[in-house]
Amino acid sequence: MQNRHTMGTWRPATLDEVTRLVESQVARLSADAHKVWDSIRVDLRPARISRLGKHETVFVVGESEGLAVYWEDVEEGFNISPVDNVGNLLEGGGDQDDLSIALHKWVARQWPRFALTVLERDLLRLFHDLYGDQDFPDASELVVVARRNTGAGRFVDFQRLEERPKLENGYLDMGGKFITMEGVQDGLMAVVLITSHRVDYMEIVTYGNVSWDGVERPWIFE
Repeated sequence: MQNRHTMGTWRPATLDEVTRLVESQVARLSADAHKVWDSIRVDLRPARISRLGKHETVFVVGESEGLAVYWEDVEEGFNISPVDNVGNLLEGGGDQDDLSIALHKWVARQWPRFALTVLERDLLRLFHDLYGDQDFPDASELVVVARRNTGAGRFVDFQRLEERPKLENGYLDMGGKFITMEGVQDGLMAVVLITSHRVDYMEIVTYGNVSWDGVERPWIFE
């Protein structure tokens, strides 16, 4: 985007500038992020936002179920905000996220209890591949009932399924693999706790004294 901070002055982003920015970032979305985008994208619309007590205008680029993704043209990043019944934004954000990260945050806020995130789903698929002979369930069978980001990891609690006698109690690990994630030093690992022959919870955690804000940036299993 053209520099709008020059000679000590600032000007709002224009519709054309935000349109071009969105188009360039949509072209780089992963297949999963693109599905989210396709489900919430809207024709860019101006929306009122309060900054330091002043009403100003930004552009909403995606919206569904009362939660919007908008371009914050002061911080120059995509942010998330609830909207009121006339479309005004209720929260001012200071994030400088690209569209992909903003879409991950939208999913986490919109469906915090019942939908697997992309990382959680892929981890559970890995566990199913590793432990399917012990009757570890498919990811589609597991329902999230609680999710807690700790600052160094995440606990994901699941609705308890019927007992599976072949599933031994204790912790299951990633079978020697780990998660390499952009911006997380030394990566992360994950374990699933089995209690009473049922999947209880999954813990995702960093190695050592390393923080993770819970944002699912690009990753690979190695």
